[in-house]
Amino acid sequence: MEKIVVESSGYRLSVVFHRPTADDYPVVICCHGLLSYKDSDKYRTIASALGKEQIGVVRFDFRGCGESEGELSNSHVSARLQDLKNVMEYVRGIEGFNGKLGLVGSSLGGFLSFLAAIEAEYEIPLALWATPISLKPLVSRIKASSILPFEPSTEYLDDLEKYEPSSQLDKLKKVLILHGSRDELVEPWNALEIFSGVDLPKELHVLNDADHRFTNHGARSFAVNATSEWFKRYLS
Repeated sequence: MEKIVVESSGYRLSVVFHRPTADDYPVVICCHGLLSYKDSDKYRTIASALGKEQIGVVRFDFRGCGESEGELSNSHVSARLQDLKNVMEYVRGIEGFNGKLGLVGSSLGGFLSFLAAIEAEYEIPLALWATPISLKPLVSRIKASSILPFEPSTEYLDDLEKYEPSSQLDKLKKVLILHGSRDELVEPWNALEIFSGVDLPKELHVLNDADHRFTNHGARSFAVNATSEWFKRYLS
């Protein structure tokens, strides 16, 4: 593992790069959720599985999260999308990178992944875990109860509602969708809507007894293995 700093709009983002031993290789970027961070067991396990396939992995903290600079209250969707784009640009300059890039994201990280893929000028295979098709239900939850460790500004909430990419999902292909049947934060119908919107090839798994964070050991193992096989298929 190599610890790296990537600049994004004046913030220093904390990045970990798992470099394969191969001379040239694809890279997958991991995108964490709203209140998560790059060092969670989920992303470490994904990095380990992909490393066995000679796929490089980048884990990073969005601004205001984990070890990156900034305040969480300013880490809105537009800011995080810019962070992801800057990390993607960094990856394109890594020595040994063969030009094949994938994104894996969970929850808000999955939402950001397909936003970035829609805007990209090249094809990006995706693995989306527990991902919403819209952030409006999140806004409703935030307004109804204090689920954030700060008081969100009007600008923060407006930015959450700014992105409605459902009509552009047909620009995406090579999309793996993983969702828990007992997801308590993002209802499983979101997975079905995303699956219906994206182009072939695509794959959907709604896992029994899996919650939003895939804490069930069997569901987590299945999701990690499916993610590894997906990127092995479309990046190798």
